[in-house]
Amino acid sequence: MVNQPLVSVLIPVFNCESFIEEAVLSVLNQSYSNVEILVCDDGSVDDSYQILKSLSQQNSRITLYKNSENLGKVETIRNLISISNGDFIAFLDSDDSWEVEKLKIQVDFLASNDDYVFISTSCNRIDESGRVIGFDLIESSNDDIVDSILNGNGMSVCCSSTLVRTDAAKSIGGFNPYFHDCNGEDLDFIARLLSVGKGVSIKDNLYNYRFRSGSLTRRVFFTVRQRHSHQIIAFLFSQRLLNEGRDSINSDLPGLEDKIRELSIPYERDRGLMSRKVAIDYAIIGEYKNSLKYLINGLDINRIGSCIKTTVMVSIIITFPRSFLLKLKNFFGMTGMSSKV
Repeated sequence: MVNQPLVSVLIPVFNCESFIEEAVLSVLNQSYSNVEILVCDDGSVDDSYQILKSLSQQNSRITLYKNSENLGKVETIRNLISISNGDFIAFLDSDDSWEVEKLKIQVDFLASNDDYVFISTSCNRIDESGRVIGFDLIESSNDDIVDSILNGNGMSVCCSSTLVRTDAAKSIGGFNPYFHDCNGEDLDFIARLLSVGKGVSIKDNLYNYRFRSGSLTRRVFFTVRQRHSHQIIAFLFSQRLLNEGRDSINSDLPGLEDKIRELSIPYERDRGLMSRKVAIDYAIIGEYKNSLKYLINGLDINRIGSCIKTTVMVSIIITFPRSFLLKLKNFFGMTGMSSKV
């Protein structure tokens, strides 16, 4: 193909020495070759940076950066977006990988559909050894994605699989710092992209999402804002639809504080609810002492049903091997276990 558009591939890295080489090689081995790989080590304390340094010395398509301190995923990607030179931007988590035709299929689509600003794909679930243990079929039209975000239903696309037009990503300011400490940064990015164009998710499984023992959950959240990011994203999205792109974050439009107060009502009525949710999160990441501490703090004779459910869930998580729990989660498609309390 003559005059192939350049794709900037952004890879933030933190302590991923076991998988980062596989991730980078999956980009270098793409059937679509006109790429620049912008990879940034975000203060790793393992050998990730040394592995990346060696790879960058072997291939001129790799440009390596290193944060002087850990900035987190959101700020690192914001910085990488700002220096991207490509016509399109792709994202890759440092422990994941791509199928060989991923970029070609996505670039061909965006090159042929000017009204679309992003395209996402379905994904395979792989274990630590790279073996496929399941898949997520996420075939969504633009309307499907809009409806899913508005309803607060979570991920209507595999955000990490997304290829986006660079001018669109930069026009909305990249990832939103408001979500730097919760799990909503990528879905909010998708929602804001819909303000400047259309999006789609296709059925092809082109992204390999790695589930490993340390990825049952990433962080423990202690605030309503952190725990209900998807509902907040839905609220902000609806604001933009009704107010010509304005919301409570990008303008002085009121409403967000009222929405958070509304989401806080169940926690005000049940003072132990947050503690019980946190107990489950701590159990999932293996911090059993903290899990039991918050479980005890959350016990309430007036909420006996919720307390029993939490105790049973924590007991199961502590008793069974983490590898078994991960397979169980994958098999049943379980997400947000603490939301079941």
